[in-house]
Amino acid sequence: MSRELLSQRRLACPGTTALMQKDCSSTIARTSSAQTLDSLDCTRISDEPEKRYEERISILEFELRQANATVKTLREHLTLATSEADASQGVSSNCVPEEYVQMQIKPHEQRVLNFLVNEYLLKNDFKITSVTFSEEVRNQDFDDWADVGLNLARPPDLLSIYRHGFANLPQSKPETRDVNLQTHLFSSHSPTSGESTLSTDSFVLLNRLNAENASLLQRNQHLEEELRVIKAELEATFTAQQRDDSRSPLVIENCSSHPAAADVGRQNEEVSKIRQSFYKRLSNTLPPCWPVSSELGFEKLSFLTAFTGQTAATVEVIEVIGEILFSLIPKMSMRKRECILPLVAVVIIAHPKPKRREELCAMMFDLFKHPDAEQRQALVAVCTYIASKVDSTRVETEVLVHCVQRIDSRLLEQRTMAAEVVSALIPFISRPILSSLIISILRQMTLSNNAEKVLVPVIQACSRLCCFITVGEKFHVMNELFLTALSSTSSVVVDHARNAFLSSLAIWALEDFALLEKLVASLLCRMECIVDFLCKKSSKSGKEQQQLNIYFDCVGSIVPVLFWNVVRSNPAKDKNLEGLENNLNFQVPSECLLDDLTLYTCSSEMQRLMASFHRLIGEEWHSSWPMLDFFTCSVLTPLARLIRKVETGDRSVLRSAVHCFTRFGNFFGQGFVRNRLCPLFQVEQASIADKEDVEFTSLSLPVYTVAVLGSLIQKSDTERLKRFLKEAITTIAERNLPIRCIVLTLLEISGVHPEKQLIFDVMHACVAHPSWRVRRLSGAIMSALATEHNGRDVEVTISSLLLRLANDSSPDVRINTVVGLCCLASGCESDAQVSDYAKQELSKIFSDVPGTITDVCAAEMLEKIARIAPTFAIQFLDYLFLPQLYALTRRCLDARDETNATVFPALFDVYIALSCCCFSPATISGYFLPGLRVLVRELDARRAKVAQSIIIEQERKLFNFQTT
Repeated sequence: MSRELLSQRRLACPGTTALMQKDCSSTIARTSSAQTLDSLDCTRISDEPEKRYEERISILEFELRQANATVKTLREHLTLATSEADASQGVSSNCVPEEYVQMQIKPHEQRVLNFLVNEYLLKNDFKITSVTFSEEVRNQDFDDWADVGLNLARPPDLLSIYRHGFANLPQSKPETRDVNLQTHLFSSHSPTSGESTLSTDSFVLLNRLNAENASLLQRNQHLEEELRVIKAELEATFTAQQRDDSRSPLVIENCSSHPAAADVGRQNEEVSKIRQSFYKRLSNTLPPCWPVSSELGFEKLSFLTAFTGQTAATVEVIEVIGEILFSLIPKMSMRKRECILPLVAVVIIAHPKPKRREELCAMMFDLFKHPDAEQRQALVAVCTYIASKVDSTRVETEVLVHCVQRIDSRLLEQRTMAAEVVSALIPFISRPILSSLIISILRQMTLSNNAEKVLVPVIQACSRLCCFITVGEKFHVMNELFLTALSSTSSVVVDHARNAFLSSLAIWALEDFALLEKLVASLLCRMECIVDFLCKKSSKSGKEQQQLNIYFDCVGSIVPVLFWNVVRSNPAKDKNLEGLENNLNFQVPSECLLDDLTLYTCSSEMQRLMASFHRLIGEEWHSSWPMLDFFTCSVLTPLARLIRKVETGDRSVLRSAVHCFTRFGNFFGQGFVRNRLCPLFQVEQASIADKEDVEFTSLSLPVYTVAVLGSLIQKSDTERLKRFLKEAITTIAERNLPIRCIVLTLLEISGVHPEKQLIFDVMHACVAHPSWRVRRLSGAIMSALATEHNGRDVEVTISSLLLRLANDSSPDVRINTVVGLCCLASGCESDAQVSDYAKQELSKIFSDVPGTITDVCAAEMLEKIARIAPTFAIQFLDYLFLPQLYALTRRCLDARDETNATVFPALFDVYIALSCCCFSPATISGYFLPGLRVLVRELDARRAKVAQSIIIEQERKLFNFQTT
């Protein structure tokens, strides 16, 4: 089109081109002066091409504007013609509005609607939606109304169209009039026959609705009266049932007459009483499955549940409420949607149409995209309330199905909500679904590497599930889930698995001995794998040590179940034992859900069974029975064999192993410990001297000392323990074995044994032992005790023994007391005399280096000091230790002996350990820096470089002190 306009322009002006060509071809005559170089106008000549280019651009822009105007005019005519043709063909007198709406949309109509919709989105701050809409409609420019292509005026926005169009349409309301019978009306005022029929029908309908309304009001008052009476009766019944120990915990309160409660009751008949009693205690430790917030007023709306199965009008009310909810909830704020949950729950319960109920359940789960803890708790309460009012089939098909859809959601909050709802619905689901679908859901969520926030409710659901499953084949699956949870990196998940999940599995295993055997075997097998792995590795891994610690705790947790399994099957349970049970105290420390023995039977029955068991097991020669043999051979013997392989490295593992065996003694009694447990640690050993070295370096020593011998409280047993400890210390010293095991053993038994002077009685004998090796080990033990114990009596006893060893003739004995003396001199605040004595002995020992204390012994002493030097008090460092250390450094430098080569690196380690401490400026300038400068001359290049950096850092600190 632009080309056509240009050609027309040239035809209209034919002389312009020729004139331009003529001017360009003609030659202008120049004067002689103009032909010189000075008379040339260079500026005019250089501007001509630029002006010519600008003129060309102006012409093209003008032609382009004319072309756009022509195109716009043609589009307007074409659009108007198309719209008139469509209107004339599409609208006729016989066409109803519905048919007109259903006609295919025309292109110009679509452009108008697109423009108005985009304008509405922008005005109402739907900016993201507007951007998305603009990207989808790529062939239209929303910034210019002319792009629509209409030659009509711009229509108003959508809101104005709605208000002036649809909102002002006449509504099809029934017309009502007051009519009197036997009245002659003028024909001009009489209504038509259709209007008369409509008025009569409306009058009849109004009378019928008024009658139904009065009937419903009367029924509502009657139901309110009945509700008050029933609530009073239920409160009285609930109070009475709380006093009854035999009440089943699985019966849901306030709904005993409902079919859901009947289903739960029938399911409970298949579960043992022990599991029912355990579930009641388990529910007290887990998050509640019932509404805990008074704001969720279910009781205020519970009368709506009476509409189910009533007249058509009452059902219609529920349907209307359901329809209103679909339009009301999207308009509510996210923080306010929690308040409407009770109404949604009641409508779901009472709605007659399954499809609508399913849609309401879907809407209920979609209320919160990222539900927080309070919103999840409210949703769990609503789901539990619904489940308590309907049968298990509706729970599975209407509520549970939405949880299944969310177990793989990419949102963490949605997966957490699904796990919590599944956990709460377990008591209301049928057994076949529990044994199939629920197990599959929990297994999938456990194995899918979920976060801790999801795994915790999953483990809680598994704990509840074990109280309801009756299919023994599923025990293996649940046991695998438990072992998987134990291997989690989250300590919270491991604690829930060990406390709740394991307890539920153990209670389930009580019903079948084969299940209990599988549970114990799986735990011991995992422990053996971990121990074998630790034995093969040169460096001990903290993760494996932690896992072993967890499994020892698990075995200790199921001791009550093992005990009940043995006690209830003892052959003397039917004998008459009058007078014995009254003197028997079977109270044990309650540490887990299984420790309360009244969980398994009543108190009197447990008293009688335990009396018969302790009397039988206390006899030196007693008959055994299968359960006792299983416990001894399949539990205790593998554990005793296993702890002999574990070296005493991690103190937490030692404490867990000791605690596990201590629980055996607490439950099974001292007779069992003497006759069954003690022989396991002395198999085929004539005396302690004949035992292997592993017995004094592994967990066998602390377990046997603390958990076995330490649990016996008779005087003869205490003397036996003292003899064993003396022999153990002597054997370790003579064989030159590692001392960590015996040190940790004495530390543990000093903290748990009722006789506090037991350790010091043993150490008094060892301090006076003729062998210097035993005295040296005694010095190391007393130094370790000095770092652990507090209190004036203990410090006085330890100081007396250390002072005695510090004056020993053997240098090896003296240097082993240095650590303990430093601890007493630095941290003894209860007795100044003890601190002064310790400082005096330290000064003597330091002054003997070099001298009576050899360089090798001095290096060993300094290495021990370097490990604990940062823990010394500042006052002790300023006034005693650093001056003595500086003097020792000067003496070693003056001696210049070849053996001093072993002392200088040890001194360097002490200075490095002290470099992180804070000293006074006088100590830094008077002792620390001079000693380090003297020492740096005798060090190798690598150590000297480190020492120089420490000197620079201390000089900087000293400068800062002086400037401030």
